[in-house]
Amino acid sequence: MLYRSGAQGFCYVNDIAIAISELLKSFPRVLYVDLDVHHGNGVENLYSEDSRVMTLSLHLSEPGFFPCTGNADDVGQGEGKFYSVNVPLKAGLSDKSLISIFDR
Repeated sequence: MLYRSGAQGFCYVNDIAIAISELLKSFPRVLYVDLDVHHGNGVENLYSEDSRVMTLSLHLSEPGFFPCTGNADDVGQGEGKFYSVNVPLKAGLSDKSLISIFDR
């Protein structure tokens, strides 16, 4: 589902997707890093079949926590396979743990 016909969650205007579209006019590839507590499902879904855009989402993954998406095995599809990277995290992440994730 591409969420083009309706809003979900907190982004009723996907300004990041608009910015990525503009960047693709000048650059061959874009890396989108989403560090807020929710999975970046809208941007990921929009570009899940596009190898020009890699999405990286670090997000809280607890039962019932919105939007309940972003499993580690959600990696994109078609030409975009392995261009979606999800890092589902449990509550209580420390700064040290976050730095360790980025180092890997």
